[in-house]
Amino acid sequence: MCSHLSTESTDKLHNNTQQKPLRVWFALSEEFCSSHQLAPRFSLAVDVGCGTGISTRPLVEYFDHVIGCDVSESQIEMAKQQTSDNKVKYT
Repeated sequence: MCSHLSTESTDKLHNNTQQKPLRVWFALSEEFCSSHQLAPRFSLAVDVGCGTGISTRPLVEYFDHVIGCDVSESQIEMAKQQTSDNKVKYT
């Protein structure tokens, strides 16, 4: 585990089996940014192979803009119907 994270934080993340890997990664990123006095927000995320956007939508909590891409037009249409946040674009 990264040396800049507190033992309490790493234990909490490892022991919480209910957390999804994406949320764990962002939790670690936020703590790193906080400990180094950096802004814990990112500008752009691109979700390649986004399907219906199930993993794309949560990214708006951490990114200013999110783009979801998929080769299936029907999946993209479903993603658009299920997303109301204007920070997310699908293509």
